[in-house]
Amino acid sequence: ATSLTSTIGGSRECPWAAMAPRPKVKLKRSVVDRVAHVNANAGLPAPLRLGAVAGVLASLPEVDALAVLDAVVREIDPADPSADPTSLTCKLAAAKAAAEAAEAAAEPAQVAAGEEPAGDGEAPAGPGTSGDAPPEE
Repeated sequence: ATSLTSTIGGSRECPWAAMAPRPKVKLKRSVVDRVAHVNANAGLPAPLRLGAVAGVLASLPEVDALAVLDAVVREIDPADPSADPTSLTCKLAAAKAAAEAAEAAAEPAQVAAGEEPAGDGEAPAGPGTSGDAPPEE
């Protein structure tokens, strides 16, 4: 008798494991809208699967998630039928997240060594320093 696993690529994993519910993630509306726009207008060889990229995009700040999607559109070759925009999105987003984590880890080390942390060089605005109006008495 043929088992179900041997008819599905010989995998010993439960064939229903892929259908298990994924944890819910929150994505900014702008990121969801950009994925829909890319799928509708970028001429990708395959659609970008939101469910597969939501977790990794949600781990990034909104501006970085949008930048990753823009990079996918620039880097993917629409004429290559084997190109996978979903995999490329995951790869680029994971690389961006790793770079941000490395940068965040390096910043406390710089401060501990007496170096200035990376930034724009301006002091943060404190209460009453917005320049809008004088503080009320």
